[in-house]
Amino acid sequence: MADHCHVKADTINLIRRNKNQPSLPVAIKICEFLNCDMDDLFHLEENPDYVGE
Repeated sequence: MADHCHVKADTINLIRRNKNQPSLPVAIKICEFLNCDMDDLFHLEENPDYVGE
């Protein structure tokens, strides 16, 4: 998977352990590799500390 995504294996391991968030291009490559949709792997979490306009 790391080769397909053009990143190091350590980067994939950090993403798997939820210690790192992939860039959009890497997230797309992960989904291509796993043959799944982005929504199947990733979701947004609300930040309770965010104060928007």
